Amino acid sequence: MKNNENFNEFIAYAIKILQPYDGICPTGCCACEQHESIILIPGEEIFHCYSKEAVNSFRTDKNGIIYQEGADGFCPFYQDQDGHCANYNSRPIDCRMFPLFPIFEVEERGFRIARAGVYCPIHDDIKDSFLRDVTEICSLLNMLMDNNWKSRYNELNKIHTSDIGAQFVTSLIGTKESLYTS
Repeated sequence: MKNNENFNEFIAYAIKILQPYDGICPTGCCACEQHESIILIPGEEIFHCYSKEAVNSFRTDKNGIIYQEGADGFCPFYQDQDGHCANYNSRPIDCRMFPLFPIFEVEERGFRIARAGVYCPIHDDIKDSFLRDVTEICSLLNMLMDNNWKSRYNELNKIHTSDIGAQFVTSLIGTKESLYTS
């Protein structure tokens, strides 16, 4: 993995690019809280100043990758009393890209973009500009992250591509780009 300065620059850039899409989710929906896994970019918990309690509610694997599996229950930032994210303004990049997420083609050094299943209310209303910007962020992630991180990300998202109707919306291998929906 690259140094922390690269990660901090990436996190700041990703937030800036994805900021115009804040609020694309219907207020109080939080359907993703029950289904989605979250994986943090290295240093993201420090960049966002997450509380020790919040970070401790995540898991850390043998490679130091910090994550939360959707199957474990709700995200540590979910506020059950009002159905909102307690950390919305400082939510992870993974959450900011939702309902889109990358599936990395580790051996081919490429990736595909998938969209969450039909449980997400904006599943069928993804704007082209959002898809373009998430694709740019995923392209940078693909260059920045090591294969251990990408493989772990794929493992955590495997359930979304098979069990709940996720669909691939883009394929990016090397420099070739093709868009398709299934």
